[in-house]
Amino acid sequence: MNSHHDSDPSIEDLLRLSEESRARFEDNQDLGNLDQAMEYLEQACARSSDDPALLGRLRADLAALLWVRFTFTNYPGDLDRATRELQAAAETSPQDDPIRGTTLVNLANALRARFARSGALADLDAAINVGRQAVTATAGDPTRAAALASLADALRARFARSGALADLDAAINVGRQAVAAATDDDPNRAIALSNLGSVLREAGQLQDAISYHQRALELFTATGDRHGEARALSNLGSVLREAGQLQDAISYHQQALELFTATGDRHGEARALSNLGSVLREAGQLQDAISYHQRALELFTATGDPHDQARALSNLGSVLREAGQLQDAISYHQRALELFTMTGDRHGEARALSNLGSVLREAGQLQDAISYHQRALELFTMIGDRHSEGAVLNDLGTTYRGLGRMQDAVSYHERALQLFTMIGDRHSEGVVLNDLGNTYRILGRHDEALRAFEQAGAQFESAGAFHAADVARKASRTDAPATGQRGDRAKINKPTSRPPDITSLSDARGSLAASSTERHDEFSQFYRDSVPALVTFLVWQGAGFADAADIVQETMIDALRSWPNITDPRTWVRRVASRKYARRITTSEPPAREVSNSPLVPTDVDVAEWEQRQDVLRLLAELPTRQRQVMAWTLDGYTTAEIAQELKLSPEAVRASLAKARSTLVRLLDRE
Repeated sequence: MNSHHDSDPSIEDLLRLSEESRARFEDNQDLGNLDQAMEYLEQACARSSDDPALLGRLRADLAALLWVRFTFTNYPGDLDRATRELQAAAETSPQDDPIRGTTLVNLANALRARFARSGALADLDAAINVGRQAVTATAGDPTRAAALASLADALRARFARSGALADLDAAINVGRQAVAAATDDDPNRAIALSNLGSVLREAGQLQDAISYHQRALELFTATGDRHGEARALSNLGSVLREAGQLQDAISYHQQALELFTATGDRHGEARALSNLGSVLREAGQLQDAISYHQRALELFTATGDPHDQARALSNLGSVLREAGQLQDAISYHQRALELFTMTGDRHGEARALSNLGSVLREAGQLQDAISYHQRALELFTMIGDRHSEGAVLNDLGTTYRGLGRMQDAVSYHERALQLFTMIGDRHSEGVVLNDLGNTYRILGRHDEALRAFEQAGAQFESAGAFHAADVARKASRTDAPATGQRGDRAKINKPTSRPPDITSLSDARGSLAASSTERHDEFSQFYRDSVPALVTFLVWQGAGFADAADIVQETMIDALRSWPNITDPRTWVRRVASRKYARRITTSEPPAREVSNSPLVPTDVDVAEWEQRQDVLRLLAELPTRQRQVMAWTLDGYTTAEIAQELKLSPEAVRASLAKARSTLVRLLDRE
């Protein structure tokens, strides 16, 4: 502190000095200036103990500076202290204090941010309660739009956790009120538009969500708010991803990455890298996805935040699992588990356990998979995440089926079905019914299997087929969201300047997009046209008919979930089915029992005759696995270049395998 201020400066002098230091920080982003501004405010607070109203305002201002430092350092102690200062300010400020509403909005935002870090539902519930107080306190006040937008975002977040439709309905209603309350010159109008866009995205109303995010982007750009502009670009990228417009999503995320980098927001930069990784993963560009997720992990590690680092590890583990690099995936998920456990993030810990269970199942380590899934189930049950609880119950059923413990499999599937029925998640009911039908079919309980498949179809139809599991319940995917479940931070501003910047969380979840009747008809036609050929394709590779039918059923359910994002469905289902078959023959999952009744082919088809009609099968069976695989793709009409791309081989290697296969087949034909 300068020497001429050492002689006991007044509160007014301290506030002026704090403002000057803050202004210097805003000019040069030097945290030393921000620390100096906080020191002056702390001294002013110490001298205001006999004036509760003034002290409340000063503590709220101090909280705003702590928040700013938190956004730069990501140090959780700053967030916790900001929350405490705001709680104290709210308790001491008079009911008629004109800045009380802003203080309450800031407190709600701080609690909301703390929930995003820890997953503690108590913080989110508190954010909603405080948010409702803020709405009441701002009646007739310019900050009312900010209060409504903040409450809408918190309600959306609680819906995303619990699946309570009442919260989603309330979020939509409150979000629309926020937009209506924000005048054209209200600095919070862009934020209200953005938050409503995120709520509508959660509800599966993707075109409306895109429209609101675009309007928010225009406002942020017009006002020169580059951070807001970057967040809006990121939000647009995420909702376009869900709408299946992957190239547009990549473009917006790349623009967001450039802006976050230009503004020095390293966390925003890392989240943009993670978002790009997730979109590229959905586009099937797995190596590029891995590269972006690795860059995100490096940045999150450099910033020193174990929460973000854990989520980045989890994301990387998930894409490595999809790329078939199972041991690496296990390693990354284990590291994520250690960090989630260390930081006390019980929800993150549960997701990591569930992810480990899933990848261990794919690696054939079924007993270990069951152990991890059981631990995940206990945690999800304890913290009240019913959708994830149901998903893990269903995963346990699938894993027990792999072990041949069919009655245990049926029991867990039925428990999952009861839970999803109770909470009204029709899409997840359909997923479980499909898995239950497969288990019944393996048991030879064909009538029950057929009923389960029919009920699954009815549930998908009832849920809208392409709707996001009754607005994206997230339960069928337990990998961490691409943005690390933080998304855009809410920003606490000085209560004495302008209302807080309340932004939406832009988690890049892999949920399904709502679709039109045209898309539904399109998928139904594709299903009818493609199933027999896809079964044949797998049989050419060596699968028995029942195994092929089982895999095709699973593949078509996956296609249904991802339909809006699939640009080449014929190739997509063959790629996915081939991977499922490869995993099945390299793990301990028992083959499906050979049965003559499959819901995938007409009932008048004799399975043995159907296979025997294809004389080529006898010859293909003589080929090595790689040659047989190449021949299957060739017989299905794919070119050498296309096969090379799908099998991750060079064109030369494909041509060599094809030449050897043809030579062998000619020799076998001559022998006959």
